Amino acid sequence: MSWKGAFSAELRVPGQFSTIQAALDAAAGGDVIIVSPGTYVENLRFGGKAVSLLGEEGRDRTIIDANGRKGIEMGPGAVLAGFTVRNAVGSFGAAIVVVGAGNQILDNLFESNLQTGGGAGAAIFGNVSSALIAGNIFRDNGCDDQFLSGVIGFVNNSSPRIENNVFHDNPCRAINLSVPSSTHPLVINNTMVRNRTGIRVDRRNPSANQIYRNNILVDNGIGLEVDFGTEADNPTWENNLVFGNAVDYEIISDQTGKAGNISLAPRFVDADADDFRLTGGSPAIDAGTAAGAPGVDFQKDPRPVDGDNDGTAAFDIGADEFAFGVTMNVVGGQVQECASAGGNHVRFVAAPFPAELDIVEFRWRLDDVPAGEGNEITLFVPLGEHFIEVEADAATGDLLRAGATVSIVDTQAPGISAAFVDARTGQPLTTIDASRVHQVEVKIDVEDVCDPAPVVRSVLGLPIENGDPLTVFNQRQVVSLGVDRLELMVTAEDGSGNASSARTGLDVVDGKRKRLPPAAGRR
Repeated sequence: MSWKGAFSAELRVPGQFSTIQAALDAAAGGDVIIVSPGTYVENLRFGGKAVSLLGEEGRDRTIIDANGRKGIEMGPGAVLAGFTVRNAVGSFGAAIVVVGAGNQILDNLFESNLQTGGGAGAAIFGNVSSALIAGNIFRDNGCDDQFLSGVIGFVNNSSPRIENNVFHDNPCRAINLSVPSSTHPLVINNTMVRNRTGIRVDRRNPSANQIYRNNILVDNGIGLEVDFGTEADNPTWENNLVFGNAVDYEIISDQTGKAGNISLAPRFVDADADDFRLTGGSPAIDAGTAAGAPGVDFQKDPRPVDGDNDGTAAFDIGADEFAFGVTMNVVGGQVQECASAGGNHVRFVAAPFPAELDIVEFRWRLDDVPAGEGNEITLFVPLGEHFIEVEADAATGDLLRAGATVSIVDTQAPGISAAFVDARTGQPLTTIDASRVHQVEVKIDVEDVCDPAPVVRSVLGLPIENGDPLTVFNQRQVVSLGVDRLELMVTAEDGSGNASSARTGLDVVDGKRKRLPPAAGRR
């Protein structure tokens, strides 16, 4: 990993200096200090120098261990990039206190740092400070739940730019800003998962100048938390994805559906394994805004790209820009009318994105059950909502995924055919002569395209007296009743609640004259 710039001098640790602090003490403004891989148990002070401190091989191999004390004090104009900073303990800025303007905190990992009671900033704290905080991972950092507490905390006249960071599994607020209305902080394209709270905003001052765009806040205790003020004092909250938190919006009204804000599952590659990249079909793809958005993502891939393959490149929501993978086409659409008993046969087609990406193998799962291989597959999808996922192994070694929810719906009511027929000939009957004995059969046919066994009920709507033989329906009966008309009502309801009804009648006549109805009150 490298960070390019023009430096007055280059100092190396441990090649020239045995400790990082010794190199900081010797450096002048504009110098760069390159730190080789290793663990450095130190507590660092930049001494107000605009020095760049760089981990030569990145955060996974270069570790600053504060060993239970405050970690780093830096700025103004300083750079810290490519380190893991861990085991810092302190009230205000346990891992880093950033002073003044022009500071950059890039591509670091902050873990297992603790902000003590009543403080702010388990990882980063700034007071009258504006810094660029980009490309970092924040995990397992702790704090109390008091007023200013958070993994990142800025107060007073601070206007930080916080972009392309991943916050996960912090028993703490991820970002907590308490700044006056004259400041202009920008929090954009971050991903926040499984924290106590995603973002907290102090609304005692009107906060419209605080800009929060293109962020994912998922599975936190609270998504967006505000304190004080009224809805007129809300921050600018645009194109954020807030979903699955115990409380999505605390005190502030639900912002879903306003200013591009959505509430849908983001479809990460593997959230359980802390892989928060987007998969094909994610609602976060191409759903962000270009306003103020960074030109690269968390992994330094360019933004924007045409992630949904609609011919237009647009910014994604979150720290990751979906740049390559597989796309899935559900032939017939993701919502389909049930067309056969119990469900539909649906064809799914997967394709690499971009087209020249070399895919070694495609594997399909329906409702997390293996369903077959190949770039194209036809599966029987039962009635209801189901999740189909394709997994692809790319020649690059990447594991790619795309998923879609497929709903088979049944909105069609059963069809009913009901008639009285001559039991001997099968011919329909509309009239019988009461002076003769007839063998009459009630014939009922019910068909439903999706439900092979709808619930059927039949009722004969006529006066029934003691001893009348018509007590069992849908069977062959001998009809010899002194009634004027037999009325048959049939109802049918399928498993989806769709219902229909049909009515038919059989007139009973005496010779050539239709029998008169019984007198009123006659039994």
